[in-house]
Amino acid sequence: MEPAIKILAEHYQRSYEVTYKFWRQRNGVFLVLLALIAASALLIASPSGGHPLLLSALAGYLGVTNCSDVASLQSAFPFQLVDSVLLLGVFYATVNLYHRACAVLRGYDYLGAMEKEIRSMLGLDAGFVSFTREGDFYKNQRLGGRLKTVKYAYALLLGFLLLLFLFERMRYDWYHSSPWLFVFDSLVALATLFYYGVYVEASFRKAKSRGTSAELRNDVHARH
Repeated sequence: MEPAIKILAEHYQRSYEVTYKFWRQRNGVFLVLLALIAASALLIASPSGGHPLLLSALAGYLGVTNCSDVASLQSAFPFQLVDSVLLLGVFYATVNLYHRACAVLRGYDYLGAMEKEIRSMLGLDAGFVSFTREGDFYKNQRLGGRLKTVKYAYALLLGFLLLLFLFERMRYDWYHSSPWLFVFDSLVALATLFYYGVYVEASFRKAKSRGTSAELRNDVHARH
């Protein structure tokens, strides 16, 4: 029995490390998404200020210092294409946020189910807190549900920013971009909102009650 418990405990630790890695990646993607929205919104809200700033950074990167060369670069630079690339970046970051969030939730569900198996093999009753960190102990130590409001705050903040940004982006494209670029950006915007919606749905769902990690593994494989 002891070798089996040791193997299971080591697997539990490795699973926790993988889940923690996804947790950090999710938080990082969230910040990248906010930065992309801010950068794209700056170019849309104030082209007279954002475009010269972008051009100045590009000229410095390319080593262009001659005033006439900078002016030529400005007249030929495809600012609308850059706007569309940034919009694609927002879409990509939203998809990755959804993916990382699902990986985190699935990982913690798996850890909680494994804890039940380990406690059963060790013969621990309800009076012990060992191997309940990601399951019962976490659920009982959430400060009266106040920590639950954090995810709602993040989701509402991100949703408000996304809707405002995409609305302004479509309005800008309607007046300043070609019809084909408007259609393309509209499709990207709709796809972005879709993945934001499934991200919110996945983040707000309640953890399923599962008896064993074997059942959870079967459920995970069925989703793929």
